[in-house]
Amino acid sequence: MREIDEPGSTRESEETEGRRVAPESEKFRWTERRTARFTLMLVSGAVVVGDLFLLYVFLRSASGLPGGWRPYWYIPAGIAAVFLFAMGRFRRHLRHFRRDE
Repeated sequence: MREIDEPGSTRESEETEGRRVAPESEKFRWTERRTARFTLMLVSGAVVVGDLFLLYVFLRSASGLPGGWRPYWYIPAGIAAVFLFAMGRFRRHLRHFRRDE
């Protein structure tokens, strides 16, 4: 027999929004794909943390640079670019990891 959800329930609203809803009987399994995504999440997370540390070090030492940090604008711009790329990659892999895609 088919289980009927109450109108306005979370499951029904998620299905109407187009999200994939895992059946409640489906349990979490470590597949090869999930393991690879988890590893990539760890690497991306490490890059994000390292990038924040690098920005912190740059900002602390910027006052000692000749002319301040403005002549070296490309350093924080590069740090920000790597940060945004790694954060986007982390979020994408997290989304795929949770959906097991």
